[in-house]
Amino acid sequence: MNGVEQFIKAIESKGLICPQPMHWNDFYLKFQSRIEMPKPLILAAWVHCSDAEKSNRFKEQLYLLDKNDLGLEALYFLEGLTTSQWHKKQ
Repeated sequence: MNGVEQFIKAIESKGLICPQPMHWNDFYLKFQSRIEMPKPLILAAWVHCSDAEKSNRFKEQLYLLDKNDLGLEALYFLEGLTTSQWHKKQ
């Protein structure tokens, strides 16, 4: 199990879905100039998407970043977020 997989297991065990919209957008903007990846489900999509859809999109981004040797940098960014900066299971 690599670092991204371990991180995903850790956030799931804490009931964390994805970063809150503002932080998810910051995360996306940090990497979007270096790699094409799906956009975060924020703004209008936030209210229309389920937690499962948000989680799947976020994991898709993480796996894509890891595949392109940006996984450690992504984890460093995400580990800097506080619990209140994450969307949690209701």
